[in-house]
Amino acid sequence: MNIELEKYPVENTHECFIRAVTYKLVSMYYGSYEAEGILKWDEEQGFVYVRQFIKALDQYEMAREKRGVNIKQYFPALLRYFPKI
Repeated sequence: MNIELEKYPVENTHECFIRAVTYKLVSMYYGSYEAEGILKWDEEQGFVYVRQFIKALDQYEMAREKRGVNIKQYFPALLRYFPKI
């Protein structure tokens, strides 16, 4: 995938986060095959950070299960996943 990152403004990262949540929901309700298809399409459309945010959400879910962390507590750590543009 050869995407020119400068074409995608910072606002794109917010959309990537939304698409990461969508990926998690599709995966939960329809399976990983369907979710991967959507993720590949998102990346082809220029949403290149979606996988990063999926990893961030996975980390949050593990912290929530293991340590009882809520989203308000985890949010500062979650911000580290936002690309510095």
